[in-house]
Amino acid sequence: MDIHDYIQIAPNRRSFQTRDGVPVFWLGDTAWSCPGRASWEEWTEYVDERARQGFNVIQMNALPQHDAYQPIFQGRKPFALLEEKSEDGRIFKWNYDEIDEAYFDTLSRMIEYANGKGMLVALIVVWFEHVPGSRPTVIPPDHPGMSVRQATEFGCYLVRKMRDLNVVWIISGDDDYVGDGIAEFYDAVGKAVKEAELYGRLVTTHPVVKSGDAYHHAEWLDFNMVQTGHGNGHHRPPMLVREEWDKMPPKPVLNAEPCYEWHPDCGRKDPVLRIGVRRACWRSVLAGSLTGLTYGAEGIWNWARKGDFNRNRSPEQVHPWQEALKLPGAQDLVRMKRLLTALPWQDLKPAQERLLNGSQENVNAAASADGRLLLAYLPEKGTIELDVSGLDTNSAPYWWNPESGEQVAAAPIGGCRLIASSPFEQDALLIIHSLS
Repeated sequence: MDIHDYIQIAPNRRSFQTRDGVPVFWLGDTAWSCPGRASWEEWTEYVDERARQGFNVIQMNALPQHDAYQPIFQGRKPFALLEEKSEDGRIFKWNYDEIDEAYFDTLSRMIEYANGKGMLVALIVVWFEHVPGSRPTVIPPDHPGMSVRQATEFGCYLVRKMRDLNVVWIISGDDDYVGDGIAEFYDAVGKAVKEAELYGRLVTTHPVVKSGDAYHHAEWLDFNMVQTGHGNGHHRPPMLVREEWDKMPPKPVLNAEPCYEWHPDCGRKDPVLRIGVRRACWRSVLAGSLTGLTYGAEGIWNWARKGDFNRNRSPEQVHPWQEALKLPGAQDLVRMKRLLTALPWQDLKPAQERLLNGSQENVNAAASADGRLLLAYLPEKGTIELDVSGLDTNSAPYWWNPESGEQVAAAPIGGCRLIASSPFEQDALLIIHSLS
């Protein structure tokens, strides 16, 4: 479904819903760099296509993205510059007390356009390079950033500026909250934004790994975000998501940055392909990311164009954003959203205890407490053994192909144990759903 209203935390404290109580599956796309780089024509083309495909959230940075393709901002500056040039084209010295209204007028217009297409915008308030001393191995440790006063005033400015828009506030961008005063810096911004937010919009934060380790008990944090990383392995995502799920009191969990499709970095020989994205995402959802997921594509998050420069990419690695819009992994996640929203997915809970075969450590299962729905995801071809006690024995289990949507009947339920072999050559989802 599209999102035309503010989302809320559902009564189960595990998922999202509209103010009318309709369950919402967050299917986001990562477009961190658009506010600095995208022209209006590019923005509308991008939003129109993602909305047509079935996405309902865009995650982006309120400020120019430091690791975007260069120039990281084109004719639009959020603040006055203390120095016009940057040594490497990505880290600039800003006068944070001189806000450029024209930049944020354009940003508001971009968000309004996306809202009109049924897309919520999840907006980063302060990316880590604006925080003094944050992540010194990435940003020069002597680089000046915002003071706490400037950051809290800026956050409150955004809340007022965007008061009529459908947004979720993401306090930090890509920080690990390590270092003297770093966690306290964001905590002050989170408190200020939450206090200024009089319109019922949610507040969270985007970590390097997990938000809950630093802020799970913070009153301003409405739900936990996880970033499970850009490697090809699919073991880490469910582990990190489940660690956040297990924190008490319960808060919703969202894997807001699994591996990006076609991302070339992180010590791999080859880029992440659609199968890698599917594995990370399906395992995340069944491990507890019941709120949804945010997809990412190389070329979109950093807004690549042929001929532009990126210090982390060679010319042959440039994947222009228009081409990235067509990568097949995006449609695999749209297919996931359509399947899940046709089922009572919001009632699921991780159910690894139903896996009976000790060799199934890579399989993730989730089930509803009432026994009406069970899903089990196999990241590769194989056989699954399940404890199906308490499930409706009249249910007809079936296999579903995450790459195509093809359905194949599975072995019927007989007794308390089900043994079924996947008919597909790659990953597969086993579905047991009772309509009675």
